[in-house]
Amino acid sequence: MSKIVIKKRNDNTEQRELLLKAYEEKVSNVIQKMPRGLSFEEKVEYLYEYLVNEMDYDYECLDRNTSEGTVYPSVFIDNENVPAAYRNIGTTADCESSFLHKKALCAAISKIFNSLCKKAGIKCEFCEGKTAVIDESKGIRRQHVWNVVED
Repeated sequence: MSKIVIKKRNDNTEQRELLLKAYEEKVSNVIQKMPRGLSFEEKVEYLYEYLVNEMDYDYECLDRNTSEGTVYPSVFIDNENVPAAYRNIGTTADCESSFLHKKALCAAISKIFNSLCKKAGIKCEFCEGKTAVIDESKGIRRQHVWNVVED
């Protein structure tokens, strides 16, 4: 009897695996390029500056937030600067695709920073809450995610 393989329509398991591998390689490359002999504070600053300079924030999503402050991330559409295998997958809340597309929300940026810190041997935790800044037009505070590092 022949072996029959049934695949779901729109099954992107293989594409997600390639994306995860590319993400892990990019994290490793950033750490490999980090200068040796840095102090704890210098390592944290290096990783922070890297993300500030390499990533854009998804400001467009802020117009799509709910009355409770929930934000709906942007979906990545064809991006000619990204290898074809990683196009049209993920959102700006997804750390793997965000890192390759260089555009993210705070949650994805925090996850990327966490991955970089762990790879560099820095203890890093997530914090979740709401912003102190109130959106005057909607009368709300937005959800927010950030990191805390420990020496």
